[in-house]
Amino acid sequence: MWGNAQGWIFAAVVAVVMGGLMSYATIPPGMTAPTGTLTLAMKAADLGSDPNTIVTLPTGDCDAAVIYASAAKHWIDQKDKFEALKQGDIRDADKNVPGPLTEIISATDCGRMTLFANNLDQVINYHNEHPTLDSLAAAGEMLNSLALLHTTVEGYKDPKLATRYATAAFNLGRHLYQERIVFFEWMDGLKLMQSASTVLGKVETDLGRAQAYNDFATSVDKFTSASNDALKLWQIIGGIGEEDKVKYAGDIFLIARESPERMWRVEATLKRGRLKYNAATRGDQSGAKRILKQMAAAPTLSPDPLTQASVHTAALAGADLTIEDYRLIN
Repeated sequence: MWGNAQGWIFAAVVAVVMGGLMSYATIPPGMTAPTGTLTLAMKAADLGSDPNTIVTLPTGDCDAAVIYASAAKHWIDQKDKFEALKQGDIRDADKNVPGPLTEIISATDCGRMTLFANNLDQVINYHNEHPTLDSLAAAGEMLNSLALLHTTVEGYKDPKLATRYATAAFNLGRHLYQERIVFFEWMDGLKLMQSASTVLGKVETDLGRAQAYNDFATSVDKFTSASNDALKLWQIIGGIGEEDKVKYAGDIFLIARESPERMWRVEATLKRGRLKYNAATRGDQSGAKRILKQMAAAPTLSPDPLTQASVHTAALAGADLTIEDYRLIN
């Protein structure tokens, strides 16, 4: 009987050991630790200069989203025509200001914008192009070109008209910058404000208000510095470099979970989707899959409803990204 007991004990031990080995085989290796060097992503992407000190914040009780969406559709529907006009002699556009530009001008006084907040999947995806955002950026650039025409070219100088165009472009940029659901919305907004600031500064100089020009010039410098630093960071978060995947996988997980900046959390969450297939370690790949599945099932809580919805949308996109789709974007 004792022999049978010994046999049962031995069998039980073997079962426990084998079960443990099998469990170990299904547990992913540890995930990469953050380097802690991507500090810019761990703070808000606010500028060192308040845009409201350059152009007074509009207070109109209207949402610019409807007007901007119409302007973007107008541009998309006749894209070849407007792009040719944009690339050509700006004086041709001045003869008959394109419809999308007049629509953007009409939204100058709107005090708010919820363009992509109500259409998150328009910008939170793995597409290489975002038609609505791209069209608005192009139309805003043309507005700034018209403003510059009426600031610098003899026979066309008109400070009031230049200010009207530049202010409309600046406010479009400010709305995009303030909403900043994804990096390129923030960057496009910043570029529009930067170009408009340059024009408005020139107007102030021509009117003999030197101090006002100096204030504008300082703001432009801050805009430029902010965009350069953020672009370097986005090349890591949004890029596909081999070194970045090896070195910064842990930082991507940290940023997606804890960054106070909405656009960085969204971009890092989308990066997690790619890390399911291209992370350098098995632990990071399986960790990305597991965490995205959890985030897609239950939104990560945030005191800001837009951030919560945006990160959840990014998690859904990342969780749904298939290997076939991944190959198309890399």
